[in-house]
Amino acid sequence: SIGTGKIPEYAVIHKKIQEIKEFFIEHKLTIPKVLYGGSVNENNLHELKNISCLDGVLIGKASTDFQELKKIVE
Repeated sequence: SIGTGKIPEYAVIHKKIQEIKEFFIEHKLTIPKVLYGGSVNENNLHELKNISCLDGVLIGKASTDFQELKKIVE
């Protein structure tokens, strides 16, 4: 999704994050923090924040526009 302006369905993001964390659990490894970094913006941040297993977001292109970044941070 990086750079496309489109993100997968939130259920797909949730499932993939769970799969990543389950891999670490199964192998008795420290569970990492998982960030989502594909086209995060003010319009989809609220939904991304509702994904319970998501630990944070990586703001890419939107961070180059101060007004957009300000909207996201607020």
